[in-house]
Amino acid sequence: MSALGRRGLAVATDLADAAAAERLVQDALGAFGRVDALVYNALAMPPIKELREVALEAVSASFEANVVAALRLTRLLVPALAESKGSVVVINSMVVRFSQRTMGPYKLTKAALLATAQSLATELGPQASG
Repeated sequence: MSALGRRGLAVATDLADAAAAERLVQDALGAFGRVDALVYNALAMPPIKELREVALEAVSASFEANVVAALRLTRLLVPALAESKGSVVVINSMVVRFSQRTMGPYKLTKAALLATAQSLATELGPQASG
């Protein structure tokens, strides 16, 4: 393993904060000179309540942290990933395949994250093969 492979970088970041996400990308590029992969595994757990009862503000905050933040970080890293022929991996949940009472808010954000990942794959995939 190269010396670069042994180094790590820890940057506490609120991914729902656009400026903080930009700093994370700049810190990574500054520390390593390149980015080979983005593995998105962040989660802001929404309230475990039925959709008909959960506060819409809570759903919105969870959506921002779980879906919009993933899109934001991917968009920020597209140039670096294209240069390194890197990849994006989005970690999701089996909740998108099953329904369980009170899991609606969580399922809502994870289903949107799945749609986001699929659409990004359609848009960005041709860059990898071209």
